[in-house]
Amino acid sequence: MRYFTFLKRAAWVFIASIVASLALFVGRVEATDGLRGDECVVAAEEIIIEDFYFFCNTLVVHGLVDGDLIGVASEVTISQVGRVTGNVWVAGGQLTIEGIVEDDVHFAGADLDIIGLARFPNPETDVIALGLSLETASDVVIPGDVIFYGYQATLNSRINGDVDFQGQALHINAAIGGNVHAVVGDPEGSAPLDSFPVLYSITFSDPGLRFTTEGYVNGNLHYRAPQRTSIARNVGGTVFFTQSLDQTSLTQVEESETFLQLLGNYILETTRDVAALSMVGVLVLNFFAKLILEPGYRVQTRIISAFSWGLVLFLASIPVGLTLLLGSLVVLGVVAIVTLNELTLLVSIVLVVANLGFVGGFIFLVAFLGRAVSCFVVGYVVVRWAQQTWLRYGQQPPPRLLGELWFTVIIGVTLVSLLVNLPLGALVGRAQFLLTGFVALTGVGAIFMYLRDLYYISDRRGLLLGRGRAIPPPPD
Repeated sequence: MRYFTFLKRAAWVFIASIVASLALFVGRVEATDGLRGDECVVAAEEIIIEDFYFFCNTLVVHGLVDGDLIGVASEVTISQVGRVTGNVWVAGGQLTIEGIVEDDVHFAGADLDIIGLARFPNPETDVIALGLSLETASDVVIPGDVIFYGYQATLNSRINGDVDFQGQALHINAAIGGNVHAVVGDPEGSAPLDSFPVLYSITFSDPGLRFTTEGYVNGNLHYRAPQRTSIARNVGGTVFFTQSLDQTSLTQVEESETFLQLLGNYILETTRDVAALSMVGVLVLNFFAKLILEPGYRVQTRIISAFSWGLVLFLASIPVGLTLLLGSLVVLGVVAIVTLNELTLLVSIVLVVANLGFVGGFIFLVAFLGRAVSCFVVGYVVVRWAQQTWLRYGQQPPPRLLGELWFTVIIGVTLVSLLVNLPLGALVGRAQFLLTGFVALTGVGAIFMYLRDLYYISDRRGLLLGRGRAIPPPPD
């Protein structure tokens, strides 16, 4: 389950990238009640007395927007001489605020930076964001609340209101006037990536709640984490700690109630894994037995090749998926320009089904079928060992149950699920995550090898000197 929790968090990288890429499909700049284009600029001498809408690759605001700033772009910058009198509503990749914003800031994307000479004259201005990273500069004062859901937040500026954070890494390096409510990760863990250079220069911090000497919370601190942090000197009010079940090790549980909850979650997650994977494995084994047996044989005999092919397919699926999505957007845009009747709706439905089919099919292949194949091999090895042990020391033949293939699937799935779901903290969790990925990709690679060999044999059958003998498959 940790594997899918990580995927769920990492999925925001993909979403933010797609939102940012939408701006690549627009052409020249057009000014009506807003802008659309590649490089959009509100010049320093411009005054826009209405809500301003934009759809650009990049947008730089040097002038005055006397209203709300609303739109999508890969990069948006409100420069030091820029000013927005209303709300900021931005979706995309990166939002940088260096100028004046007189109302609330709303952002969904990868990176939000409030730096330089950013000013908020309204004493009730709030910052609300969903993304990967939030950073505020030391010279900035945020008069209201800060609400951020994402991976990390580095608060170097004074915040007069409350802070609500849900993510992995929260760094408080200045005074917080109100209360802090935070959900953070395990301080013994590490960042999934050092940086995110694909679109924006984001440097990831290790999980946990951390204070510098200047960091201080005047109100109360409510935080949920796998482990307690020594921060009493940095809080003026009361510290309320709740030990989270996620990423918590059984060896670090502080209360018996938490231990029972952690154990219950472990049993529940393992049961879900066993039920789902066993159902997939048994059904495929009954109706398409070779899709389990043949790849399973390749996992046994060529496990390194199987994992290598699985890794190649996984890496190749990312650009293929992006190409399919971007190609769909281009086709949909062309159809929308040419016609606006029922054809546009029909094409939209077809493209949505195609994209969801690709994503859903690959997820099923990796998360279920690939793991079922590898788990079948684990179960097969265990059952064979049990049969040999029974024959060696037993007085009677081994039970018939040990010879059933469906029982082999269930044994393998159960053993792997018990191992990868065992709550032993972030350090061991990384090894469990790698093991889950290895199991899944090895199964996927073995399935590919079987289908490749099947195609090669059927395509070449009977071509060798006119005989009906199959040519051996190419070496891995």
